[in-house]
Amino acid sequence: MDEREIQSAPSSLKAKVWRHFGFYRMPGSTALDMTHTVCKLCKTKTKYFGSTTNARAHITRHHPELSNTEQSQPPAADQRTLHFRD
Repeated sequence: MDEREIQSAPSSLKAKVWRHFGFYRMPGSTALDMTHTVCKLCKTKTKYFGSTTNARAHITRHHPELSNTEQSQPPAADQRTLHFRD
């Protein structure tokens, strides 16, 4: 198992799933290796292609208790709602 420290995802990545994932640093550098995400719960590496699809799928399959709680939260109070007219 990889013993490197998991670094938090950059603040530009806003999805809630990033609370549970991070990245390793490139060897000998301060830059993040953004080819794979790393689950902070089980240390599983998942291929990163620039979206949250694989990370969300990992949470759903391997940590369903987290998947259910995140989906059941109400929208934030400052989130706007669009109303469409018929």
